[in-house]
Amino acid sequence: MNRWIAPLATLALLAGATVPAVLAPAPAVPAAAAPEDRSRVQVVCPSFTDVVAKVTVAGAASGAGLRVADVTAPDRVDNPEGIAQLGNRPDPQVLTAPRDLAFGASTVAAADGGGERGLGAAACGAPGAEAWFAGVAISDADEADLLLSNTDATEAAVDITVHGDQGRLNAPGSRGIVVPGNSTVSVPLNVQVTSAAPVTLHLETSQGRVAAMLRQRSWAESVSRGADWLAPAAAPAREVVIPVVPAVAGTSTLVVANPGDRTAGVAIEVLGTSGRSALPGLENVQLPAGATRSFDLGEVAEPIGLRLTSERPITAGVRSTSSTRPGRVDPSYSAAQPEVGTDALLPLALGQGADGQLVLANPGDGEASVEVTLGTQLGGPGVTSTVTVPAGGIGLVPLPRAAVAVVGIRGEVPGLRAAVVATRKLGRVDGVAVVPIVSNARAGAMPAVGYDPRVGT
Repeated sequence: MNRWIAPLATLALLAGATVPAVLAPAPAVPAAAAPEDRSRVQVVCPSFTDVVAKVTVAGAASGAGLRVADVTAPDRVDNPEGIAQLGNRPDPQVLTAPRDLAFGASTVAAADGGGERGLGAAACGAPGAEAWFAGVAISDADEADLLLSNTDATEAAVDITVHGDQGRLNAPGSRGIVVPGNSTVSVPLNVQVTSAAPVTLHLETSQGRVAAMLRQRSWAESVSRGADWLAPAAAPAREVVIPVVPAVAGTSTLVVANPGDRTAGVAIEVLGTSGRSALPGLENVQLPAGATRSFDLGEVAEPIGLRLTSERPITAGVRSTSSTRPGRVDPSYSAAQPEVGTDALLPLALGQGADGQLVLANPGDGEASVEVTLGTQLGGPGVTSTVTVPAGGIGLVPLPRAAVAVVGIRGEVPGLRAAVVATRKLGRVDGVAVVPIVSNARAGAMPAVGYDPRVGT
């Protein structure tokens, strides 16, 4: 049976009321059967309400057992069947599913004006003890709000380190930020520190764990120039891959961070539809210790991926704008991502007016083949095909136009990264957003037994 049939079959529209679970007698279990695995995978989705913006959370699992609750009310649980589509939720949402299922969730915000102008999207992430954000803008014209959600009953404490263009920046109030249990704390970063150049954030918990989300807004005096979520970046490594830099009429800037205590030489190469190539003028760059540096990518006429290698651990992101015209501009953000993993599933409430494109990036030296299933909330098993991605290149797959488009990726390919680029016309605004895809099965896999004093019991 195609395991992607279940999430593509039905649409559950969730109201504020709790839907009670239906209990049935348990079937007889054969004596030799393995014990039932009742562990669950959890992600947190950003959400808010706005007089102009439409904000929608979408979640899906490849079988029964999807649950939804507010971070602040974990006991009031909705139990949708099929795809969950949640609108007008003022607080972040917690979605969980049995760990043996493919499972994913995302948030999409769309507005043609106001402070939340533009098309924004975020993949919902699991709570953890560490997170990185590369390319955060905290200048006088930019606003960055860090949202820290604690889904546990006990409090968490978070430390933030800021890496600027000359090294670490002093950020008063960035140590020991307390997040009470079952709550979300907003940290306005501009109050703590400002920088004319983009910076990199490193979050670590000294106690507990949090799901970290970053809302970025740009302004020209009091006029909005767009808003979006900044995707968390992969932890620093000697090789990092940004799956896609979208083709835009505006600007694209690569932001690279070297959090170590020694200078790092970084080699940069382009992953294109026909394979790898050099990035003229940026084949090799030097990064001082502890610093974040920005590099103009010039005109990006078609989607590309980027592979960065260094003898020191680094991480990276890309900041793009959809247009050079102030009335049309919308920002978007890409980041270095971990490998897709096995059985990745992501629903996206992009709307009928959006165009979406799945981008698969293969930094390896050989071709990569992966099974992709595309479907919608309207039902049916979806359409499955095998996509071959060239060595050192990217593959492009258009998404169906629908209120909710669903992407499934099966077959673990070492090194493979994935993301969706979405575009949508919102009044005069040329909306654009990038959403990474990573299997949540990793979060549900049985970990090696060990003790981390930050997470607790």
